[in-house]
Amino acid sequence: MGLFTGDGYAYHDKKYRHYAIEFYLHSKRNVEIQTYLMKILDKLGLKVFILKDKRYNCNRIKVHSKQLMEFLNLELQVKGNIEMGIGFVSGMIDAEGYVNHEKSFANIVNTDLDVLKKCKDVFEKLGIDVNIKKRNRYKKDKKSSYILNIPYKVKNIKLNSIKLTAG
Repeated sequence: MGLFTGDGYAYHDKKYRHYAIEFYLHSKRNVEIQTYLMKILDKLGLKVFILKDKRYNCNRIKVHSKQLMEFLNLELQVKGNIEMGIGFVSGMIDAEGYVNHEKSFANIVNTDLDVLKKCKDVFEKLGIDVNIKKRNRYKKDKKSSYILNIPYKVKNIKLNSIKLTAG
C-alpha cells in the first residue's frame, strides 16, 4: 500500500475499459523490492509487464486489474487495522523516505499532506511522536512538499545487531 502510494500510479481508461496499476522502481537500487512485488502480483494471478524506462533508469512494473485498483483505492484509507498501517508506512519509507543513522532520524517526503497525515496517525497509534513540516522549496521543485520526521534511538543488542526504538 505504501509502496503504491509512493512509487505507484493507477489509471482507468474509460474508452477501452482498462484498469492499469504501475510501480516505478529504480532498476538497480530496488531489485529486491521488484522481486518481492512481482511475487505478490504473481500470487494474485496477475500478468505482470516490465517496461524499462531508460530516461530515469527505472522499471515500470505494470498490471491490469480492476479488482486490485478497487482494493488499493479502498485500503488507502488505513483506518483501524494497525498491521495494514505498519505495512503502509513501511512502503512509504521504502518509496519516499530516507534514514540518517548519524543524527538518529528518518524522514518521509511527499507533496500530499493527507498521505503524511495517514502515516502520522499510524505512528501515533504506535505511541511514536512524529511531526510534519513544510519543506523548503527548491528551484527544481514543481510543487510544495512536506516532511514527516521520525526520531529514533539506536540500541545495541545481542550479536551486534541494531534495534530501533521510538525517540
